[in-house]
Amino acid sequence: MSQNKDLMLMKRGIFTGKIIIGKKKIPITLTVSAGQSGKLELEVDPMHSIEDYCEVVRTAGKIGETFNYFKLECEGENEQHLKSDAAYLTAHNLPQKAGEAPVGHIKIDTSKTSITMNLSEQCEGTQLGFRLLNFNCCPGGMSSKTDLGKIFVSPNVRKLKGNEVTGYICIESTKVSGNIDWKMEARELLQRLRTLLAFVRGMPLYVPIEEFYQGNHCEATFHSVNYGNQQSLLLPCIRYLSLNSFFEKAAPAAREIDAHNWNILGIMINLSLVPTTYREVCFLTQMIAIESFAIGYFQWSKPEKIPLEDKIKSLLKALNIKQEQLNIKYLTEIRNQIAHQGIAKKRECLGSSIIMAREVLVRIVFAMIKFEGDYDCYIGKHQC
Repeated sequence: MSQNKDLMLMKRGIFTGKIIIGKKKIPITLTVSAGQSGKLELEVDPMHSIEDYCEVVRTAGKIGETFNYFKLECEGENEQHLKSDAAYLTAHNLPQKAGEAPVGHIKIDTSKTSITMNLSEQCEGTQLGFRLLNFNCCPGGMSSKTDLGKIFVSPNVRKLKGNEVTGYICIESTKVSGNIDWKMEARELLQRLRTLLAFVRGMPLYVPIEEFYQGNHCEATFHSVNYGNQQSLLLPCIRYLSLNSFFEKAAPAAREIDAHNWNILGIMINLSLVPTTYREVCFLTQMIAIESFAIGYFQWSKPEKIPLEDKIKSLLKALNIKQEQLNIKYLTEIRNQIAHQGIAKKRECLGSSIIMAREVLVRIVFAMIKFEGDYDCYIGKHQC
């Protein structure tokens, strides 16, 4: 379905419809577009009804109060339908020229918006895909197979400029016919793969657009994501040119992990990728991530009574993870210093401590997905 590759990086289009606030329906005209960042831009035409303008402004609440979401339902050209249950007001103004009635101006945004449309051509199969922000992989792309269908990853083909949709991961099946369960399971698998790809590259991987194709029907869901600093937080354990062999094995393995183990693994990975520029926080977060996984894996009834060193060593043993080059006692000592004093006694050693904690995380993740290929280890020798 490569013909749809840039479909959802939308050109400007006009949508007319309504804002729904409770039982109140307010007419609205929007100019909608989405550029290379994947962010959906909504420009609202001026509102000539002051009553309608005030109704929308009241959703912002008073100072110190939380704002209220409202709904959007609009239609565009060629039977395009826009819908959001999570729209909110970001700015408003009510200017008035001399001798003229005031005109209301509002700016809105959404946490999640879906746009559906009909395509000019029939799709051969059913496809669910994620647009990836600032993603890079080997020039030829990547692929793998699972029982849900074939998975493709399209690479970035130009130099990254920052905050651009540059990658696409999708799963395609020719055996699906209106199966909601397939869509749910396919989304779960893509989420798992996105999380694993984020982990091995050492930085978050955001999905501003999700796309679903079936027959001549297309639905694009735009998500609000973090467009802040996209620099690597941790050293990548697999370089982007070597991702192919990892992905081929990781896709079916990620599918096989049960819900509980994936839940605790996903929490561990997401914790390890929390952005920070403070080295103590970076190290402490990684240790918290490791401990949270150990507690979830063994499901101890009173984990607070078990020393951290014993928790980690028990976990490594249970997963048959080699402990060569890993000084768990040293890591727990540094962790305790930071947790109780706010700073490590020897800050010059924090860099190597972060690398070692990251290596523990890498070995846990690879053990869970049964990956035994080459990767970059930054303890001692560079290559494991």
